[in-house]
Amino acid sequence: MMKINLLGQPTAGAVARPAGAPSPVTQQVIILVVALVVSLGIVGFLYYYWGNEVKQEQAALARQQTRQRELAGVQAQNILYQKQLAQLQERINTIQKLQSSRTGPVDMMTWIGNVVNMTHDLYLTSIQPTGHTLHIQGIANRVDSIANFMRTLQSSPRFTHVLLEQYFQNNRQNEVSYQFRLECEYKPPAPPQPAGSNGPARPSAAGHPAGK
Repeated sequence: MMKINLLGQPTAGAVARPAGAPSPVTQQVIILVVALVVSLGIVGFLYYYWGNEVKQEQAALARQQTRQRELAGVQAQNILYQKQLAQLQERINTIQKLQSSRTGPVDMMTWIGNVVNMTHDLYLTSIQPTGHTLHIQGIANRVDSIANFMRTLQSSPRFTHVLLEQYFQNNRQNEVSYQFRLECEYKPPAPPQPAGSNGPARPSAAGHPAGK
């Protein structure tokens, strides 16, 4: 038989909820908020930590790149010095070889040396005289140096009929240079005149006139 509670009193099977206690839905929301705050805190810490690490690595990379550029500049300068030193040494060796095996006059070798010293980025490798004709071979770093050498030869009082026979580019040790071959005529100095040849002529002995 159905019983009806007319007095409004709680039945024996009902469980009373304490006053002021949050509902299950509110508890779940609080848990989610706390978890979200903790997660954001962890993410923020990791972002700051890894961001700082990235900045440090980028700074180290920039220092390494700067150091690499400095070393590259020093290496390039060292290569340039080594190249200039090799050219000077080769020029010295050529001059010494020419001096030890020269067959031409000293005057010719002196004038050739003076012309070479007035020309930059150029040195000679061979000089073969045939009579008064000189067959000259050499190496230059620029074509302009060959032209300057020819002009200096032509303007000197000892050489004439300067003619470029051949020049061609030569890539040696990844460096561009130009080998050339030319010929010219050597004009030796005039031989010294005998002493007294330019002096006044001696008066010839004249006989005394016959007496009347």
